[in-house]
Amino acid sequence: MTECLADEWSRPTPELCRLYETWSKGGTALLITGNVQIDRRYMERPGNVAIDGAQNQQQMEALAKYARSGQKYNGSKIFVQLGHAGRQCTALVSTTSIGPSDIALQSAANKVCGKPRKMTL
Repeated sequence: MTECLADEWSRPTPELCRLYETWSKGGTALLITGNVQIDRRYMERPGNVAIDGAQNQQQMEALAKYARSGQKYNGSKIFVQLGHAGRQCTALVSTTSIGPSDIALQSAANKVCGKPRKMTL
């Protein structure tokens, strides 16, 4: 799942927190977040939350509020879905992508994702 509700710095927004608070209030026992990217250079789409590198105070506060919003009611718990888009990184984010191989997607998505660069050690 992807919500596309992060701000331009890939931080959780009040709208994203409100979404998870609503689900918590509705009685969902376990909420699993949408894609939280570990590398903002290769995100699945604009609007994903990203947590790569050092986090400043504003980022930490936004992440804490995000976590609390999904646990606000009825004993709900929230788990973070960490991700790296790899070869599914769209040209809306970056004109280059990186993956375990240099094989492009073989679907309509390859028109927006392009050919990835192979990861190396």
